[in-house]
Amino acid sequence: MISRNYTEFIKFMPLTLIKSMGDKQAIIDNMKKGDQKMISDGFMWDKVIVGEPGEIVDTANTLQCLVPQTLLINTPQKSQIINHSYTLAVSWDKGVTWLFAGINSRDVSVLKRVYPVLSDKMTPPESKTEVID
Repeated sequence: MISRNYTEFIKFMPLTLIKSMGDKQAIIDNMKKGDQKMISDGFMWDKVIVGEPGEIVDTANTLQCLVPQTLLINTPQKSQIINHSYTLAVSWDKGVTWLFAGINSRDVSVLKRVYPVLSDKMTPPESKTEVID
């Protein structure tokens, strides 16, 4: 999302997740507000590194997998925050298209309310954050 194209970013979110968060415009407004706050505090997105998808699980007519990602954020102190986390990828059309939702081990119960068919195998390892000076 470094390009800040919030409308394009929303296209890759599952509709059930969007509805659970309000609507598309509310999500866009929230992302813009958070991004503006981050910039005004002197933080800047540097890079997003997407890793290789994990095991694809076929359950309840969906394909699901966890995709590791690393976010690099520059700080006003000239250090860098590195966050290692996971994104949930879900396909309802046998892998033709995929939609994505940020996930961490604390979010699984919330996601199960949005996606009752979420496989128990979609519980990611704990996310990790480090600061490099």
